[in-house]
Amino acid sequence: MTKQYLLVVLLCVYALSYNAQAIYIRHDVPQERFVGSLQNFPALTQLYKIGVFGVLIHPEWVMTSAHSTFCLLNGTNIRVGSVQARVSAVYSHSSFPVSADHDVALIKLTTPIRNIFPAILYPHKNENGQEVWIIGRRHKSKIKPDDLRNQPKENSLYYLAKNTFSHADDFELTFYFDNPSSGLELEGAPGNGDSGSPAFIVKGNDYYVLGISSKTHSWLIPTGYYGSREKYTRISSMRSWILKVINGSESEKRKLSDASVAFPENIPVNKQKSFCEAIRF
Repeated sequence: MTKQYLLVVLLCVYALSYNAQAIYIRHDVPQERFVGSLQNFPALTQLYKIGVFGVLIHPEWVMTSAHSTFCLLNGTNIRVGSVQARVSAVYSHSSFPVSADHDVALIKLTTPIRNIFPAILYPHKNENGQEVWIIGRRHKSKIKPDDLRNQPKENSLYYLAKNTFSHADDFELTFYFDNPSSGLELEGAPGNGDSGSPAFIVKGNDYYVLGISSKTHSWLIPTGYYGSREKYTRISSMRSWILKVINGSESEKRKLSDASVAFPENIPVNKQKSFCEAIRF
């Protein structure tokens, strides 16, 4: 692959309107306080080299955002925790992308993951006002154009931050990336490469997933800037669909899902194959 085409690939990824980015953190807090690892969320799953995440919710199943699955085929390798796994099938919600708030998909694995405890689907409708953890790739808030000039490049390192859901719709949860005067001490927000990453709480040894990162939904404030509005797919509303797909027959799974691949419009058809080859493990 030429450097010129690699640049095109990266630009396509960063141009996605969905959060296909990295965790942004407060500019005034030492980044060392945000550094996380898989120990903070063992069920974290990475779909591509550039990031994009999912959550192990069953030994054979990973949950992610539907818009992130366009390069996943039968046999594609992904990473569940630090373990390499292989995709058997992908089931996106049948209402996506017509209903963008149904941004959820399930990935069936060829072999069960036995050494990682799956995260738990949050069952309650009391998410509004809850303080949650978010985890993803590393970035710092964009208060200046050159903010990222000294940021570390290691894809193996994560940021772990917090935020508070301020609004709950039928199928989506919302929070804002608040400025230091009103935000949490470890305030953060998702960005490019963090699609499908979890917003979660920890109770004892259990990790409950309240939402998965879907998109930035701000008219004038782009991702990574204070005031940006972030949308997460609401897991309590998708829980019934998820369980039906996991427990259903193959014919039932197909009735509940959409097998079509929704490629980003800014990636030409004749470049889709090479694009996926460039970002897959």
